[in-house]
Amino acid sequence: MKKILAVVLCIILTFLFVACKEGEGGNVSQQGESMYSGVVEKDSKMMEIIGSTLNDVKNPYTLIYKINVDGTELRITQAVKDGMVYMEFDYQNSTIKNLYDAVTGYNYAIYDSEKLVFKSTQPQTKIEPFDNPFNELNKTFTRGEEEVNGTVYNYEKATGDNVYLTLYFDANGKLCYMDSNGTLMEIVAYDATIDNAYFDIPDDYMMMEM
Repeated sequence: MKKILAVVLCIILTFLFVACKEGEGGNVSQQGESMYSGVVEKDSKMMEIIGSTLNDVKNPYTLIYKINVDGTELRITQAVKDGMVYMEFDYQNSTIKNLYDAVTGYNYAIYDSEKLVFKSTQPQTKIEPFDNPFNELNKTFTRGEEEVNGTVYNYEKATGDNVYLTLYFDANGKLCYMDSNGTLMEIVAYDATIDNAYFDIPDDYMMMEM
């Protein structure tokens, strides 16, 4: 259980690519692209997915993926819309929900079973896109073919000092896997459609500040 929670924390740090707080300038997509300038090729799918889409908390998207931790499957749903970042973790018949407002910096931990929401009383500090450690993916960029779970995929890989990120695509260009420093993520869904219910806190839930 502790290892699963540790992995969840790492995923949050890796994939909560929250943008600037209100009033702090800069286009997030442009920041993502400049971060990989001269390394990740401009026409690559990685630049499109990591350098732009997943570094922007304004354009809507949903990313659902699965990882395996010591034989236990963990399913993560991540959705973004209008500066709101929703993350849901499903494992062992339990669900953890988290909603982050990248504009105000407030974080909401949602517990459906108790109809309870914990809201942070202090805005979180600004986190740059892929702040740690993926701003270090600036050494090499490679493309090729590689087998994952018995199937050969096209891949794109960015590598830095002791960090790497690999994206795997099928013949039609569909994103199928991501490998983040040895954590293999099976992509269940990735597109621009979202469920607006992710971003709504029911009126009958009790809000508590922490």
